[in-house]
Amino acid sequence: MVGSIPNKLAEGYQFAGGTGLGPEQLQYVPMNTSPPYQHEKSRYRDGYLYLLKEKDLLICLYTVVTFNPSTVSESGRPGSACYRIE
Repeated sequence: MVGSIPNKLAEGYQFAGGTGLGPEQLQYVPMNTSPPYQHEKSRYRDGYLYLLKEKDLLICLYTVVTFNPSTVSESGRPGSACYRIE
């Protein structure tokens, strides 16, 4: 991983295309940190985009959280991650 989408845009990378969001997926996230553990469903969708700076092309995965239980602030998934295409 070479960084996140906001970091790479701040470094001068430009949007060069991407895909639509994929199907909605589910992940169980913990509601508490001690036994008995309780989990709730979090829903999210993933998408991909390309960032370009001169001849340096990155592919970036981003996540849009479509639902989190009201007591959970983190979905357990990163907001975005970029990788260099060589």
